[in-house]
Amino acid sequence: MDKELSYEQVVSAYTATVYGVALNHTTSRADADDVFQEVFFAYWRSQPAVSSQEHLKAWLIRTTLNFCLKTTQSSWAKKTVYTDGTESREGLSPLTGSHSAQAMPTSDFPFPTEQQTALYEAIRSLSAAHKTVVTLFYFEDLSIAQIAAVLQEEQGTVKTRLSRARAQLRELMKEGARDER
Repeated sequence: MDKELSYEQVVSAYTATVYGVALNHTTSRADADDVFQEVFFAYWRSQPAVSSQEHLKAWLIRTTLNFCLKTTQSSWAKKTVYTDGTESREGLSPLTGSHSAQAMPTSDFPFPTEQQTALYEAIRSLSAAHKTVVTLFYFEDLSIAQIAAVLQEEQGTVKTRLSRARAQLRELMKEGARDER
C-alpha cells in the first residue's frame, strides 16, 4: 500500500462499510455491534498484509461476512427466544439470520422518506446472496469484478445474482406501491 494507515485510521475509514454490511446481514444492532468489534479485533490481531486500499476493503468485507455467518449460525443464536414470538433462528438463512424483513423493525432506523423505508425493507427481504451483491454494488460502490473477488465467486454468478435481485426489488417495490393505494 502506498501509505500505511494506522489502526485508528483504518477503523475510522471503514466503520460505515463494516457496520453497514454487518447490520444488513444480522438481525439486530447488538449482533451488528458484535460483528463490528470482532472484525476490527481480527484486523488488529492479524495486521493482514494488504497491497492497496481496495484489497483492505475487500479483506474487511469478507471478514465481516464470515463473522456474520458465524454469529447467525452459532448454537447460542439458534436457541435464542425473541420477545416478538419467534422461537428460534433454526431454518434461517445463514447470512441474513432473519425470518423476514420484520426481524429488525425499521422504526429502529428512521429514514427520511417512506420510499426509502420501503426500499430498505425490500432489500432486507432478499435472499442472503442477493442482499449481499446489492449491498456491495450499490452501497459500497464495488464493481462486479471486486464483488466477485470478495465473495470468491465468478463474475457471471455475481452479474446473475445482481440481475435477479434487481428484478425482485422491482417487483417488491411495485407491490408496495399498489398496497399504498
